[in-house]
Amino acid sequence: MKQTVKNLLGGSWQYLRVSRQLARVFVAGFGQYPRECELCGHKGAFLAEVHFPDIFNFDALCPECGSLPRNRLLWHAVTTKALLHADDAMLHFAPETALRERLRAKVGHYATADL
Repeated sequence: MKQTVKNLLGGSWQYLRVSRQLARVFVAGFGQYPRECELCGHKGAFLAEVHFPDIFNFDALCPECGSLPRNRLLWHAVTTKALLHADDAMLHFAPETALRERLRAKVGHYATADL
C-alpha cells in the first residue's frame, strides 16, 4: 500500500511524509467498519492509527475518547474479571488519557509515573 501511495503522489511523497499532512489524510480516510467503544460507548466508524512510514492499523482509534484496541482490551479485562478493588493501590506507568480517570475511580490509591 505504501508503494501505491508513493507512486500516486510522486515527488511530493517525501514532503507530505515529513510534514505529517499525509497522516491526517489517512486517519480521516480509513475506519470504514462500525464498532463500539468499550470505554465511552461510541458506536460508529473508528479511525486509523497511523505511524509513518509503514504502520497502518485500520479501525483502531475511537474518535470520541481516543482509545486504542489495547486500551479497550485492558478495560474489558478489568471490568469483566474484577481485577481491581476499592482497597487496591495502583501505580500506572505512562497512563493513557482514555483510561486514567476510569482506573482512578476503581482503586483506593492511584498514582501515575509519567514524564
